[in-house]
Amino acid sequence: SVNQRGEICDLRGVLKNPGARSCLFTGIYTVDTSILRHIQAGRSESIVSVLINRIAEKPGAILGIVLDEGSWNDIGSLESYERLKIQADASEAR
Repeated sequence: SVNQRGEICDLRGVLKNPGARSCLFTGIYTVDTSILRHIQAGRSESIVSVLINRIAEKPGAILGIVLDEGSWNDIGSLESYERLKIQADASEAR
């Protein structure tokens, strides 16, 4: 959830914080190196957990931008990537 100021209020509904808008986290992010203080050395964990912890510790610390233009494709598997490639090749051929 994101509020009117672009502050991320919650991810995956974990914190139950209300926001002005519910959005999809694309997994594309830019971070300040200060976030490294919140990642435990030698431990593998999702950045989502780190972001949720920061939101809980310091509301407003994580900001987001809503981009509604363009199209979105989840290419998390080889099959979905191949489908997207075929679509892109067909578009270029036109």
